[in-house]
Amino acid sequence: MKPRHAYSLLLSTLIALAVTLTLYALSTHLMHKEMVHQSQSVIKLLDHLNRDVQVSWQKLSNNTHAACSEPHLSAMRAELFLTWHIKDIAYMQGDTVLCSVMAGKLKNPFSLPESTYQTKGGATIWIDTDWSVLNKNYNVAIANRNNFAMVIDPTSLENFIDLFYSWELIYRINNQDYHAAGEKGVVDIGSKDHHYFKPFRVKTCNNYNYCTSILSDSLSYLSRNPAVSILIIVLGYLSGWLSYVYIRRYISHLYSIEYRVQRGLANSNFYPVVQPIIDLTTQKIVSCEVLARFEDKAGPLYPDAFIPIIAKQDVSWPFTVLIIEATLASLKKHGLEDEISIAFNVMPRDVTNGNILTLLDLESVAQWRGELTIELTESEELEETQAHKNLSQLKQYGINISIDDFGTGYSNLKYIDQLHCRYLKIDRTFIMDVEEGSIRSSIIPNIVSIAEKSNLRVIAEGVENLAQSTELKRMGIRYVQGYYFGKPMSIANLAQKLKQTTDQ
Repeated sequence: MKPRHAYSLLLSTLIALAVTLTLYALSTHLMHKEMVHQSQSVIKLLDHLNRDVQVSWQKLSNNTHAACSEPHLSAMRAELFLTWHIKDIAYMQGDTVLCSVMAGKLKNPFSLPESTYQTKGGATIWIDTDWSVLNKNYNVAIANRNNFAMVIDPTSLENFIDLFYSWELIYRINNQDYHAAGEKGVVDIGSKDHHYFKPFRVKTCNNYNYCTSILSDSLSYLSRNPAVSILIIVLGYLSGWLSYVYIRRYISHLYSIEYRVQRGLANSNFYPVVQPIIDLTTQKIVSCEVLARFEDKAGPLYPDAFIPIIAKQDVSWPFTVLIIEATLASLKKHGLEDEISIAFNVMPRDVTNGNILTLLDLESVAQWRGELTIELTESEELEETQAHKNLSQLKQYGINISIDDFGTGYSNLKYIDQLHCRYLKIDRTFIMDVEEGSIRSSIIPNIVSIAEKSNLRVIAEGVENLAQSTELKRMGIRYVQGYYFGKPMSIANLAQKLKQTTDQ
């Protein structure tokens, strides 16, 4: 797996995991809010129930009719009718039920088991007690005070709590908890704090010492809400996939030639190398062409890759200035100011638009004591009038003009003569197979003859072997450049090469 792909995959996986965990935490938070809401709903119900029971007790206590008489039962029926949560009202003496609204006066009164607890208000409470009326058994809670027992169906509380939650209602008195409804022991299970991975409980109490405790965990919540689970999975997957696509594109952008070139200009990843130009009569280095190279953390880029991008991004002049200043500084550092002529490549657009004139404002150019030459590439056509004007100003300051890659672009000898060029460099395509007498190379003597009449010095590029050098010399070419005489090298290596030549 390629490092970029692995890096993209790792980041997108982490993002997907982060999104999934965030959604999981959000669902847990929603579950917690739901539990709090349900717990508070139960407490509100208990408050309503307590008020109903208190009002009913107060009214019935003021009843002066004989116990279980018809007027007495009628008063009890009226109270039962006015309440929502009380299922039956009974009259008791001690633990014995004598009559109730549902059963009327009992022929066989029955006794309740031992009560579960006593409230602060003096009520006696029975929890999970069998209530047998009309030949049916009910499991109820009973609250008795002043001989009037309110029969309550605890299942009514369950309507306010999700069946998937474990819950318990307790009554607390004297630091002791009494189970009132729901599932015993819930109040003691789980953490009381909101937790994402462990069971936790929500507890709500009222002013009557009743508390509800609801218990659940996030995984249980997700298991009973499959839509939420599916949504989390889908959004987690989509976030991972989209982030992977974006990261791949972003990394591709970071490693694209366009961005590397843009960043390279800011970070000075471009640097100069030089290739010697040889005088065939003396076999000595008389000049050098400066070539640009590029290297960053991603590796090198070659001119045929970055030059078109520089032209497309319209940053050719900042690029040219960077190379010129870096070259002159390095030549000066190695003490080569007076020993070598140096030639820089310039794009025709920078001649036409006047950028070339700012060359005269560069301190490094103004202080340079050696010979400077500007090589114009034939990749673009010059606007003759403006180019002639701008190049004339350069020549007044002693800067020479050279046409690079002659024969491959827009220039011709008449055009070159009008620009008052000093050098003409024959493109390597004419030099290839010159020793074998190729058709293209056959016009070289004609180029040399016309150039001499115009007082132009001809330089042959791309010389790669002795046979080519010999044939070019026979054709009248004095200056050559190519791998046979020296590959592009650092200025430090050039200085060493010149020193070796001098020592010989």
